[in-house]
Amino acid sequence: MVYPLPVLTPHWENQAINPNYSPAFNIGAAYFISDTYNDLSTSWTHLDTTDSASFVGGNNNFAGPPYLIGPGANAYNFGSGSVNFRYDAVNFEAGHLFRAGRPFQVRVLGGVQYVSITQNMTGTFSSDSSINSQTYTTNSSFSGAGPRVGVNTQFSGRYFQFVGDMAAVALIGTQELNQTFNTVSPNFPGGNPQSFSSPNGTQVVPGLDSKLGGSYSFPFRRGIFKIEAGYQAAIYIGAVNSYSLGQVTTPLQMQDAGVFFATAQHEQSNFFAHGPYLSSTFSF
Repeated sequence: MVYPLPVLTPHWENQAINPNYSPAFNIGAAYFISDTYNDLSTSWTHLDTTDSASFVGGNNNFAGPPYLIGPGANAYNFGSGSVNFRYDAVNFEAGHLFRAGRPFQVRVLGGVQYVSITQNMTGTFSSDSSINSQTYTTNSSFSGAGPRVGVNTQFSGRYFQFVGDMAAVALIGTQELNQTFNTVSPNFPGGNPQSFSSPNGTQVVPGLDSKLGGSYSFPFRRGIFKIEAGYQAAIYIGAVNSYSLGQVTTPLQMQDAGVFFATAQHEQSNFFAHGPYLSSTFSF
């Protein structure tokens, strides 16, 4: 949002989307090798979430995308945006349990993780009548695999347990990035589509995940049913890519016609997912 008055001292107010909690799921299975305290396990975590926001400027305001916040954007006073995140993590791991049968137990694990992270972000700016509008979309994706090591801890009472887990991963994979633009104006009522893309690249992404919670066990004749609740988080460093357009100059005769830039800066940001969880397991 741009506040152009007074003319000599305009100022700007950034608008943002604040994603809310969304449901995700995790399913898995484990096999415990008798009399060895070793185990093999696999799991899959999936998250697919979309959030949006919008704002309307007053009579003395105008709006524009990050690369067009000067006089060239004075035709727009309405803005809206949406973002979609898609996250999949698949783990294959082996573990060994220390201090089995004692109140405090430690499981050390090692294995491989595959991760896919996608972000699709769209911003639209328009006039009241929608005669003038500009839309841009940034599509970023990363997929890769790498070694994962960690530790699971548990302190047990009779039926109640406190649990704490932490693991680190180093992923090697491919990042893809492209941006599209579309400008609608009286001179281009059908729109003027443009695009900006870069070659796919190999990227190393470190990650960390952890959880802290408590569980309660219900023993049965042929197994144990456990309910667990707590808080968990996962972060992947530099997994989301984008380009920031610089030196955007629009000739007077091409106002409201399209996007014209001279430079672009590659930027990276972290993917961070966190929230409360509730799970159940049955062992036999």
